[in-house]
Amino acid sequence: MKFKILAVAGLLLAGSCLPAAAGYKHELKTVVSGSLDNAYTHAKRVGSTYSFSSDGLTISALGGLTAPASSDGALTGVAATLGTNTFTHSGTGSASLTESYIQGDTTPAQTGVAVVSTTGAPATLLTMGDTVTVAGGHKGSMSVALTQAGGITLAPGGSGSTISGSISSIIEIGQ
Repeated sequence: MKFKILAVAGLLLAGSCLPAAAGYKHELKTVVSGSLDNAYTHAKRVGSTYSFSSDGLTISALGGLTAPASSDGALTGVAATLGTNTFTHSGTGSASLTESYIQGDTTPAQTGVAVVSTTGAPATLLTMGDTVTVAGGHKGSMSVALTQAGGITLAPGGSGSTISGSISSIIEIGQ
């Protein structure tokens, strides 16, 4: 009888050691990215401006701004210039004079910015009264190496470059 009980118990134990119907999943993800900033220039023409303020002076001639020359109704590209002003003072009492003049930009012949392909830096610049120029990124020695085992080696580039990498390991058991 003991043998039958041991035999039945042995079968039950052996049956519990059979592989379960549980799922198993192991996933490795390796992601790398690299980017370079763009080179750009923002240039805006500044117009000529003039302001005048006085006290105690006699104005004989106030030239202000002289309009640029035109040809067939179109401006020639030269900015307005400062005219001639004539002031006199009677010689008695105080006098004050404040003048401000900004020479405006001419119409540029250059319409764009050339960029050096190997460095991303602007080769030619627009030069106007309001100009912002940003050099682009330079790949330099930027490189990425991936190993079959999932390892990543990243080498940064020059200025204006970004490089990143990540490894994810996902294990799912018993779905």
